[in-house]
Amino acid sequence: MLAEVVSRVYSVELIESLGQTAAQRLEQLGYRNIESGSADGYKGWLEKAPFDGIVVTAAAPFIPPALVEQLSPAAAW
Repeated sequence: MLAEVVSRVYSVELIESLGQTAAQRLEQLGYRNIESGSADGYKGWLEKAPFDGIVVTAAAPFIPPALVEQLSPAAAW
């Protein structure tokens, strides 16, 4: 859904095989504005920061400080 309303989406998946399958499926569907990787999502993706927004899924029990640090100064709270 995000890929339909923003110019670029970065996605981090903990389980590498799941991330690869999702990336292949999105590619087949024609999405070219999504870049995905496999890592611990709580650490974010420092090399791609800063981000205008970050969506955390899987019922995270807290907001990881690393993600807050990777938000753009212009990101609205």
